[in-house]
Amino acid sequence: YRPARPRRIQPDGTETDVNDGAGQAYTVCLAGAHQVSNALTAIEAVRLCALPVSQQAIETGLSAARFPARLELLRKQPPVVLDGAHNPEGAAALAVAMAGEAGKITAVMGMMADKDYPTALSVLAPLCRSIVTLRVRDNPRSLSAAALAVSYLVSLRLYARKAF
Repeated sequence: YRPARPRRIQPDGTETDVNDGAGQAYTVCLAGAHQVSNALTAIEAVRLCALPVSQQAIETGLSAARFPARLELLRKQPPVVLDGAHNPEGAAALAVAMAGEAGKITAVMGMMADKDYPTALSVLAPLCRSIVTLRVRDNPRSLSAAALAVSYLVSLRLYARKAF
């Protein structure tokens, strides 16, 4: 027995072939290497806990799963990706998935004031050509667009210091 491992991970998430380490292949249609890891974890959990879930149900579930607003490709040309990253871990997963587009990204971003937005920005800012900030409407937890813009500029300054 070998632990599950992905055979191929495509950054756009259209289809990823995964081998579970026991010889079974699956197709995962969620974008991002982290989603492949999540799928493999679910497969292992079913197996290790001896849950009464059929192989067909696992295959169908993994191939049909969709996660709106998580690396969701809205348009191919020009590429428009929607992602609801709202914490450092989500920002890191987004950054890994979008690394091939570094320097070409214009992000439209709103964040909640009670989230760790400075860390999220420090991960995403180096990838972006620019960031348009906004306040999330009708949400009292929303950070103001101005405060988010200032945090973005601080992130860029800190990144520039590290780079030079």
